[in-house]
Amino acid sequence: MKRIELKRLELSNFKGIKHFVLDANGANVDVYGDNATGKTTIFDAFTWLLFDKDSQDKKDFQLKTVDVEGKEQHHLDHGVSGSFVVDGRPIELQKVFKEKWTKKRGSATSEFSGHTTDYYIDGVPVKKKEYDDAVSELVNENEQLFKLLTSPTYFNEVLNWKQRRKALLNVCGDLTDAEVIASKKELSELPSILGEHSIEDLRKIIASKRATINKELDRIPVKIKEAEGLKPDLDGQTEDELKIKTTELQERINLIDDKIRVIRSGGEIDEKRNEIRKIEGIQLDMHNNFQADVHKQIDAKNTEYYSLKARIDKDLRRSKELQEEIASNTARVQKYGNQLEDMRHEWQLISGREFEFTDDTVCPECGQLRPEDQIDAAKEHAEKHFNLRKSQDLEENKRQGLSIRAHLDELNAEAEKLKAEAQAAEERAKAAQPDLDAIKKEIDDLNAGMKSIFDDPNFQATQKQIKAIELEIKELQSSTDDAVMAENEKKRALKQELATTETALLKFDQVRRIDKRIAELEAQEKELAKAFEQTEYELNLTDVFVRTKVDLLEERINSKFKMARFKLFSEQINGGLQEVCETTYNGVPYNALNNAAKINVGLDIIQTLSEFYELSAPIFIDNREAVTKLVDIDAQVISLIVSAEDKQLRIEKDTESLQEVI
Repeated sequence: MKRIELKRLELSNFKGIKHFVLDANGANVDVYGDNATGKTTIFDAFTWLLFDKDSQDKKDFQLKTVDVEGKEQHHLDHGVSGSFVVDGRPIELQKVFKEKWTKKRGSATSEFSGHTTDYYIDGVPVKKKEYDDAVSELVNENEQLFKLLTSPTYFNEVLNWKQRRKALLNVCGDLTDAEVIASKKELSELPSILGEHSIEDLRKIIASKRATINKELDRIPVKIKEAEGLKPDLDGQTEDELKIKTTELQERINLIDDKIRVIRSGGEIDEKRNEIRKIEGIQLDMHNNFQADVHKQIDAKNTEYYSLKARIDKDLRRSKELQEEIASNTARVQKYGNQLEDMRHEWQLISGREFEFTDDTVCPECGQLRPEDQIDAAKEHAEKHFNLRKSQDLEENKRQGLSIRAHLDELNAEAEKLKAEAQAAEERAKAAQPDLDAIKKEIDDLNAGMKSIFDDPNFQATQKQIKAIELEIKELQSSTDDAVMAENEKKRALKQELATTETALLKFDQVRRIDKRIAELEAQEKELAKAFEQTEYELNLTDVFVRTKVDLLEERINSKFKMARFKLFSEQINGGLQEVCETTYNGVPYNALNNAAKINVGLDIIQTLSEFYELSAPIFIDNREAVTKLVDIDAQVISLIVSAEDKQLRIEKDTESLQEVI
């Protein structure tokens, strides 16, 4: 087991203590002092030296000396040094908290600008990382564990219940689900229900499913009641009675329809109508034969008129098309004429070119005049090239001009041809117009001599016959309509009664649909009740599992301690279990214990943790005066004891433990 002992702890201007030395030399030490003399400050100095925190695990605390008004005293260094023996090897740690004062440019006085901390190992200045590494090695790289082993109240008063529970499970080991299930036959079915889920997840799933089922179970009676309320009132009638009545009413309606058809199919009216149709046939023949010769003459003239008019319209359309083509041709003639004029102007420009010799007569290499023969040769060559190019340009201009002239001649010739054709078409139309007007006059004269068939005496006589017969039919229909109207009134009353009966029959279908829905809801209710019972069974299995695990786990954990006992689960009002971690002694919760019991229970916990982690560290016991006898503990103990007589801190060493150290 790794053993850490405190040999010496020295405080300088730390939390109001100007200077104090705790010379323990690895033995148990009792520190006496009245309230506010600095007993707890010793423990604060010890934890600050190692972890930058006070004994209550607070990083932000007032370590600087203050006056009676609470103002910080400046220009003081605040430091703590501690000498330890770790498995026989000495090590000294020191930390000094200093104020930083700087002078600004142009100022004669220094101003406070912050703090710095100096670190020392065995008197040698080091950087913060080296210092932290040394502390980490000292406490086995586990700051929280070291605090657990140095304060009997840290486990129960600083750690939350989850941290306490985790610490216990680290020491005693958790139980696997398989171990818990194997310990009780009643849990044999649980693995098939669990599947890949944990107990906690399974309980959540079951609870969610149970809540959903319960919600649906609550809704079904409401739905059944709503369905019952939708059932129509049958008024004491039976479905068979209504069906018989429906058949009888329909038969009576059919009889009335037959009777109406008989009334309306009277033979006398049909005979009168046949007479009218015969007379109308005679009128048609009279109309067809009336002035047939005049009609033939008019038809012949109409044919002649429209044939001549079509020829005139064709000539006029052709003349218009040719005029449009002539206009387009004229625009192209104008275009080619402009191009020809441009070519004439270009010919004049080319013809007016004259040769000019511009070659350099000075050699660019030596700067001297070229020889006369070279200059003449160059001039002759340039002039030949100029004349050749001029001749080629004139030839090309001529060729293009002739091409444009040929196009222009073609267009002018075509224009004359189009004008002649357009004029001929227009003249033909004008020449035919008098003939068309003459034919139109003949047609109008023939139409003016026509008479109307309705003026013919024979036709007028047939009209009178038809009117007389129609009057007779109307008189016959008047008596028939009255009879049909009476039968229709009877039919209307029967159909209304039939509709009422059929509506009453529909109520039975509605009742059957509602009854079917209610039966479905009742069946669903049974299935849900069965499913709810299954969730209850599964939830009960998980409760048995949890309670079994509680018993096994608490038994395993409590067996590791002499005094302390731990309650890891709390039973809720609904019968469920909630995870907790509550320390008890003789059945009394930790918070209800007196100070002596709290301290001894804390020492019992430290002893077990120390044995498990194989690490012994100095233990600081505040309010030690409350305990008459401490439990046996394999560690150095520094007791902080309230003593009203000691206005300054007083130290007493345990001679027995000191002798053991020696």
